[in-house]
Amino acid sequence: MTHQGIKVLDDGTVLVELTGSIYSLEAIRATTYKFTDRCYIKIDTNSDRVICVCFSKKTELGHNLETIAKEFYNELVDQQVRVDIEQRFGDIRNLIVRKAFSSIEPINKKGKSS
Repeated sequence: MTHQGIKVLDDGTVLVELTGSIYSLEAIRATTYKFTDRCYIKIDTNSDRVICVCFSKKTELGHNLETIAKEFYNELVDQQVRVDIEQRFGDIRNLIVRKAFSSIEPINKKGKSS
């Protein structure tokens, strides 16, 4: 059975195949981490462009894996946006943080406390 890129295998495992050119491995890992409390997750690759994420139940009374896979897609978009923003603006954020804490640095070097 296939639904929105989600494949339910004969053993009940749910497989999601992701395109590596769309989603970074960093975003995929961050996303899978958020679901480890509800199911077992395995990340694998078929090739250098396809990343497979397999979901399997932790218990018989566990969560619906198809629903988890759909939630996974939403969280994956969020995590990928975070990765993209970090790549675009991470340097700017680092400059701001350095500048903000630079006024503290000379005081600490002189041995003065605030």
